[in-house]
Amino acid sequence: MEDTFTPLQLQVEGASLRFCRYGGQVLSWQPADGQERLFLSDRSLYQSGQAIRGGVPIIFPQFSGRGSLPKHGFARDRAWALLQWDEDSGQAELELRESLETLQIWPFAFRLVLKLQLRPQQLQLQLTVENCDRQPWSFTAALHSYLAVPDLATVHLQGLQGRWGTEQTTGDRWQEMECDRHFPQAIDALYEAPAQPLTLLAPPWSALQICQTGFTETVIWNPGSAGVSQIGDLASGSEQQFLCVEAAVVQSPPRLEPGEIWQGQQVFQVG
Repeated sequence: MEDTFTPLQLQVEGASLRFCRYGGQVLSWQPADGQERLFLSDRSLYQSGQAIRGGVPIIFPQFSGRGSLPKHGFARDRAWALLQWDEDSGQAELELRESLETLQIWPFAFRLVLKLQLRPQQLQLQLTVENCDRQPWSFTAALHSYLAVPDLATVHLQGLQGRWGTEQTTGDRWQEMECDRHFPQAIDALYEAPAQPLTLLAPPWSALQICQTGFTETVIWNPGSAGVSQIGDLASGSEQQFLCVEAAVVQSPPRLEPGEIWQGQQVFQVG
């Protein structure tokens, strides 16, 4: 059987994307300028039952500890099936369905499809959730995108102004008033999804535009230096090399009737 951790690759006009069947996870994205735009920890364990630290983990059917399942659910540490891998079109599709193991902890039939589309300056990720059961069920989900930055101290994130945010560790709630959000310390904030695209400015790299549809929240996360010291698969100092900007659906869990589907998308555009 093929090793589910073996990286698969797409290339389009100078851009490249690497992903693997384990977790249905994107590991690396370099647009045509050759700059790596996703952070991947060099301490990731690549072991069955362990999430890969970095890239774009798929969170389903539970976000964080908001429920009785293991943190962030189980989709990120299962072997997905490869439905499509078309290097000519820069497309790939992966699928995850229920198994005896998932039914023991979440007793519902489901189908997830992750569609990847690579273009010279763009990466599209679309997650489709289908209820294959005979009864309705609800879920929460996220694309836990680890965006690489050269130095977090110089990073600006634009586009959150006017949105309500909640600090997940304290429950503090506020309306974001800053046009340019900086990150001098640890953050774990859940924002209402902005109507306009976000722009990540991380000089000297080109600006990165971030759009999402379907997902109702945007999560901004960085553990800070104290948090990294408690995370075994992150090296000391690595908190300065990434900022998670996640497309999420959390506060109003979608409820799917039998046969219904839900879709959410996150798009990254350079320049």
